Amino acid sequence: MTSKLYLLFFLFIGLSACQENKEKKLIKEHLSKKENVISIDAPLTLNKETSKSVSKWKEYGDFKQYFDQFLKTTSSEALNNADELNTLAKQLKDSIRIPAFKIPAFKARLNVLQNETMRLKDMTTIPNLTENDVKNQLIKILNALDATNAKLNSMILQQQVEEDISGVKFLKDTINPPRKFLKE
Repeated sequence: MTSKLYLLFFLFIGLSACQENKEKKLIKEHLSKKENVISIDAPLTLNKETSKSVSKWKEYGDFKQYFDQFLKTTSSEALNNADELNTLAKQLKDSIRIPAFKIPAFKARLNVLQNETMRLKDMTTIPNLTENDVKNQLIKILNALDATNAKLNSMILQQQVEEDISGVKFLKDTINPPRKFLKE
């Protein structure tokens, strides 16, 4: 008798689970048919010298390449891929390889970038999101990536200027050499 009850119980659970999967699949198909494509601008590009410096930074390349998928996407695709984007942002923040980039101002930009991706990931648990909410969050992530890229460009430019200046003697020192005081 108890084995028949167990059999009926498991049969009931199996049927209800199949029914829920069918309903979820139908809802996803219905949503994907109705959704509009969200388009955002491309992030700020790195200049030539910065691209050379960053080319060996694998985590930056992985994050940038994955984020490019979000430039034209639907809100459900963005939410489905939010966890992976957040993971890549965390790896990016934790993997600064170039010593010149290990400064607080740059680390702060990477923290903001990761926090914005974390917010998109958290949005996956909010039931009544609009397409506009997702688009606004993608724009915030884009702005954080723009700020990161701008800082990268400015740091490399500053480094080049400092190298140029250190190699040049000032004309003032050659025309009027510093005076040496004689001991009396």
